[in-house]
Amino acid sequence: ADGSIAAVLGLDFPASDWNIQLRKQMIPDILIVISVFMLIIALVNSTAKSIRLKRLSDQLALDEALYHGVFDQAPIGIAIVHDKSFVLQSEFGNSNINPMFEQILARTSGELEQIKWPEITHPEDLNADLKKFQRFKAGELDGYSMEKRFIRPDGSSVWTTMTISKLCGG
Repeated sequence: ADGSIAAVLGLDFPASDWNIQLRKQMIPDILIVISVFMLIIALVNSTAKSIRLKRLSDQLALDEALYHGVFDQAPIGIAIVHDKSFVLQSEFGNSNINPMFEQILARTSGELEQIKWPEITHPEDLNADLKKFQRFKAGELDGYSMEKRFIRPDGSSVWTTMTISKLCGG
């Protein structure tokens, strides 16, 4: 108000230097924002995959229950064999001989695991079965069917119409 000057300060700072300094100050903030967005995207992706895996797991459980229901209640005998041996456990599951197969042969799965199928094939049917089986193993046949007799533990024979086919996993 009285016209006197107490102090004057003047600075000159180039605008280009000011902008460079401002950008350097913004880099950490930009990196934080980008990181937060990447984390959000990863979380959304992970949640979506988790939901899809849960749906697939539920579907697999239903399919497996259906398979076991059909396998265990089938009115035909089913057994998985490897070469000439009956298989109790494999990559296909723990139950590889169904109850009807056990009933037809009058043998339990445990008994069947200890013997090979040629041992319980009727001697008159064994040669024809082995010939077809060898051709099947050699890849000459995709599968075969034949009527043959199995020998039960009491020595009696049971006639069956047997169908052999490849079982491919996966």
